[in-house]
Amino acid sequence: MKNKIFIVFVALVVLLVLLLAVFSCMNRGPEMQQRMTSIDPQPAAAPFTPAVSDTVPDLHFCKTINGRETGRAVGAKGKFWTNGQTLKIGFIGGSAAQRKYVTDAFAEWAKYVNLNFTFPASGPYDCRVAFDPSSGSWSYVGTDCRTIAQKSPTMNIGWAGNDVALHEIGHFLGLLHEHQNPTSAPCWNREAVIRDLSGPPNNWSVAMIESNVLNPALAGNVITTPLDPISIMMYSIPGAWTCDGKGFPGGKLLSGVDKTFIAARYPKPAPPPAETVTISKADAAALLSVLQNNAAAADTAVVRFKKLTGQ
Repeated sequence: MKNKIFIVFVALVVLLVLLLAVFSCMNRGPEMQQRMTSIDPQPAAAPFTPAVSDTVPDLHFCKTINGRETGRAVGAKGKFWTNGQTLKIGFIGGSAAQRKYVTDAFAEWAKYVNLNFTFPASGPYDCRVAFDPSSGSWSYVGTDCRTIAQKSPTMNIGWAGNDVALHEIGHFLGLLHEHQNPTSAPCWNREAVIRDLSGPPNNWSVAMIESNVLNPALAGNVITTPLDPISIMMYSIPGAWTCDGKGFPGGKLLSGVDKTFIAARYPKPAPPPAETVTISKADAAALLSVLQNNAAAADTAVVRFKKLTGQ
């Protein structure tokens, strides 16, 4: 009998708890609904994770956005900034680590150009850098940035890496993709290039692949040097993409050619010439005599000083 009473008691307690829970949820329903409607429906951006090494991930490629087409290779004519100009760079989002990739890369380019890069707290800006991981890495070329509304980015750093930032800033300065150098563009395995770049992680259209990889520049529209396989503007090209099976390592740092080429586009002021004075042999002899006499007088003064001080 006692066991039956205990079982009934437990069942009543469980039923009471369930009823209280249902009642609580019914009362909180409007509150929860209000909270749900206030949440931004857009998914949060993935957290930034710096790459282990400062290199572009395999098969990730930059695309240039060239609103005023003049061809693609080393440097686009008519798109360089005014030499000696101060250029203002602003950020659209981005963590401290992401922004440091960009500021460090600008500091590296600044060693070789007569341009002043600043990072003011407010615009207007000449370059606006975003960090959207879903948009890849890209940049408008040179002064094309002026045609873009201030609220929109002119550059996106979609993945971590110092070389990524160096490459995109190269575009901002007016440089284009080295592998499209018309002096010695690679012989492409077109089918392989389109197959690989039309799929993840790039997902480019055929038109974009042709514009950024396959089509060399028109020689008359660009300033070129012989092909530099280690230029920061050179993609890492797998051997499967070329006719002869020979790939290119691509650039991880500014190459010697990169430095020389950009310095020629934005030359720093030359140091003032050294001044020379021409004197006759007689004047030289007289000057030497004066110096010798002064030296003898100085020696005599030292001897006298030592005697006076007991040294």
